[in-house]
Amino acid sequence: MEEEYIKIFGPMHFIYIGILILFTYLLFRKRQVICKNRKKIDLYLIGIILFQQIIMYKTYFNKDGFDFSDGLPLHACRVSSILLFIFLINKNEKIAHLQAYFASFALLSFIYPSRIDTITHPMGLSFIINHIYNLLGGSYTYFAYHLDHSVKIYKKQAYILFLAYISVVLIINPILNGNYFYLKDRPFGEMFPESLYIPITIIFVYILFSLTEKYYKFLKEKYPI
Repeated sequence: MEEEYIKIFGPMHFIYIGILILFTYLLFRKRQVICKNRKKIDLYLIGIILFQQIIMYKTYFNKDGFDFSDGLPLHACRVSSILLFIFLINKNEKIAHLQAYFASFALLSFIYPSRIDTITHPMGLSFIINHIYNLLGGSYTYFAYHLDHSVKIYKKQAYILFLAYISVVLIINPILNGNYFYLKDRPFGEMFPESLYIPITIIFVYILFSLTEKYYKFLKEKYPI
């Protein structure tokens, strides 16, 4: 199947944005129903995550075989997916708080998609499914389980996890010729040397997590539980 990447703010990008807005509306509109039926919805979400992962890895294998430089679960959105999946299984609240912050990386790749296929391609379908459940995961656990992600310690813990994550990526990428966290093929900032790009990224992620914290504070004030 020939790949055709979407154009930023092109028709397909707006379709993706529209789908996300629709599911966001449904989540907020049906938040009380979701809370009452959370066990059943959790099972649906587990199935959706597994379905999306099967699509993604099956496409990898069918295309070029498994590629360690891109196929490992070391992209930030995949880490977020794993965290959400673990929470849905064991209901560990600390995991949910971490996922709520790591999901903000999905917002970046959704706003500024780089090398993303159209929805008719398996990887494009995988992308939109992954980003919907990642981006809405924190709001879902707030409404369904009344988990307050706005407590400052949760941002700190998520940031510590990010620092550990990027340290691993900096070690793994040269070994596997990988592009995890898009440090090799950057969507932007290509003019910066890595010695400057990494510190800028670390500072930027702290700002991103701070904005995420503010979002959950807004959520708590607007929709108190």
